[in-house]
Amino acid sequence: MKKNLVLTAIIMSLAASLPASAEHGPPAQIINDKASPACVSVKASYLPLMTGIVNAKGAAIALTNNCEDAITVHAFATSKSQEAPKTEIAKSAAQLVVIEGDVARYSLFRFNKDGAECAFPLPAGADGKTKCRNLVIPPRGTLSLHVPWGSFYSLQGKAGDEDMSAEGAMINPRNPAQAINWYLAAAEKGDAQAQYQLGFLYGMPGETQDAQAAMKWLERAAAQGNMNATTKLAFAYQEGLIAMPDPKRAYFWWCRVAPHAWDGLYHMREAAGRRLTDAQKAEQEQAAAAFKPVPEAH
Repeated sequence: MKKNLVLTAIIMSLAASLPASAEHGPPAQIINDKASPACVSVKASYLPLMTGIVNAKGAAIALTNNCEDAITVHAFATSKSQEAPKTEIAKSAAQLVVIEGDVARYSLFRFNKDGAECAFPLPAGADGKTKCRNLVIPPRGTLSLHVPWGSFYSLQGKAGDEDMSAEGAMINPRNPAQAINWYLAAAEKGDAQAQYQLGFLYGMPGETQDAQAAMKWLERAAAQGNMNATTKLAFAYQEGLIAMPDPKRAYFWWCRVAPHAWDGLYHMREAAGRRLTDAQKAEQEQAAAAFKPVPEAH
């Protein structure tokens, strides 16, 4: 095996190097993600091809070892239930990805309590029959694992002397109904980015459109200082998108956006201000200056 193999996560979502098309599917997104220790990173990825164990294209996670020592993964599971993946497993399909030049080589295997201790990457020709009691991943090595849309996932192992764990949920952000369902758990716990995403999704035309819910989540996210939600609120109140037009609220939120935005958005604040008296503008400017984001308790 060549020494110059470049180990990577399906290229941080293979979309970075492959043309964007329906063939490669929509981007994956992980929510409620937790990884420990901090030197272990887990990101959303995409598998353009799986053969042997799973004949499918779809979402994946890419676990990268940024630790100084090797990490050992001994369990991986997915489930529709948040609790089920956390249990110890006997069998689960997994996939390694090694990039050599412009060619991606996929090594399929199964975690199995009766298997061997496997080194990363697996030998060429691994066809899914390989059984691994655990998988040793060197520093800068990446393991790519298939996670179906709408599923929770869990990994366990060791990073040096520390316990290694990662868990989260995989969604398809291009499916509004599914995305709303999965964002809700994080949003209700106070996650500002999830709240913004809910506001955006509820505001989209279609079966999931709900103006009241959209404004509720955008307001909660903006109250925590999320600038995406703040900008969306300013547009909503100024243009009558989602909510009824409200020049005062539009001007207030534009005053919050302006110090953080590119120059092209200052004219939006001025346009909103033209619908207010000088006294009204001064009142909203003072309120915006006094505004302090307050994170919600998780």
